[in-house]
Parts: sequence; C-alpha cells; structure tokens
Amino acid sequence: MKRLAAHYIVLPGNRIYKQHYIVLDDQDCICGVHPLNQEVAGTEFYNGLLFPIFRNFETTGAGILEELKSLQNEHPESSVFELLQYFFQSNEVCFPGFTGEDSPVFIFRLDGINLPASKLCADNGSCHAYIQRL
Repeated sequence: MKRLAAHYIVLPGNRIYKQHYIVLDDQDCICGVHPLNQEVAGTEFYNGLLFPIFRNFETTGAGILEELKSLQNEHPESSVFELLQYFFQSNEVCFPGFTGEDSPVFIFRLDGINLPASKLCADNGSCHAYIQRL
C-alpha cells in the first residue's frame, strides 16, 4: 500500500483534489483519494500535481509534456487542469466514470509550473515544467 500526496491530484472526469493523498494497493490500483487534514504515516508528499495513467498506455513523461504543450497551443486560455482533461480524453487514457479500481496505473508528477497561474508557460516559449513518473 502506497500513499502519495501533492498540492493537487487530478483524475479524469474533471476531478481536482487540493491537498489530498492518493492510495494505491500492492498492484498499483487506486484505492481512494483522501483529504490531507493531518500528517499520515508513510505518506510521500510531492510538489506540484499528480495524475494517473493506465499502465497499458505507453508514453513517457517527456511525451506527455509535449502533448500538453501542444494542447495549450490549441487551447491557450485553458488551465493545466483543463489541459490534463483534454489529454485524458484525446488519448482515451481513462474512460468516463473512471475509478481506477482493478486498473494498475502509473502516477505522474507535473512540477515546475506556477500552480496559482495554472499555466505551463506564460508566453508559450521556454518552459521549466517537467513530468516525472513516480
């Protein structure tokens, strides 16, 4: 059992959780998302935001970041949260009503962005954002 916390956790279906932790079972299936009201033993905290990708979807963090940048060019007024939803939909990474149960996932972390601004890059130029698979 793993617990991973972050500033934000983004799940398909426009579910955005601020200051929560995600629980994964031993097969890396999502067991739940819970508020981080107090320190929970054995919980790893990460800066940025976390999001799941099904293990059968073959990609890399760099590939996801490039696709998010491309989506940002298509939807310049969209927040990072909205861009992730576009990413989920366009790649059929997750399906409507996604719960994660019995579906092993990789958890990715997006960091290096200004979370209050919720943009990858202010000027569509160089970007210090990066994605890491945990």
